[in-house]
Amino acid sequence: MRPSELTQFIRESRRQAALAVHQEMIVLFWGIGREILVRQERGKSETQVIDRLTADLYQAFPEKPRMFSACNLRYMRVFAEAWPDIERVYQLAAQLPWDHHKQLLDTLDAPAEREWYACQAIIHGWSVNVLSFHIQNRLMAREAGAPSELAARPQASTRRAKRRRHRRTAPHPA
Repeated sequence: MRPSELTQFIRESRRQAALAVHQEMIVLFWGIGREILVRQERGKSETQVIDRLTADLYQAFPEKPRMFSACNLRYMRVFAEAWPDIERVYQLAAQLPWDHHKQLLDTLDAPAEREWYACQAIIHGWSVNVLSFHIQNRLMAREAGAPSELAARPQASTRRAKRRRHRRTAPHPA
């Protein structure tokens, strides 16, 4: 293996390792959010559950205070509620960074819209700022409108074609 190939191999391995860690973190956040929802179902308030978890997790992981802050735990709860199917989390949600999910949760209520924008962000490699821009400019609505406009055009051209055929077959006045 030449040095340039080895360098590329190392870079790709590092990228794959980082992606695997990232995906596990998203699944972890979903699991924590799910646990918050389960505890709430047992009759505890969201505030009680999150305050207790924040204290417990801060004590267990003092080096990660922001990761297990009350604010982030609330996002985890909403994330688990927004993506109730763990299989869908593995298939789609785990491919996006956490900040993308926070943006989706902050700006979109409809699950279909969240999923559409998540797919587009993955396919096109959007940063969170680009994702935000497309949400604000209603890209999904514009993209959804495009096919219906195109679908209307062939009908119009079909009518024109029928008129042309009719003109060609109609007898010419002498």
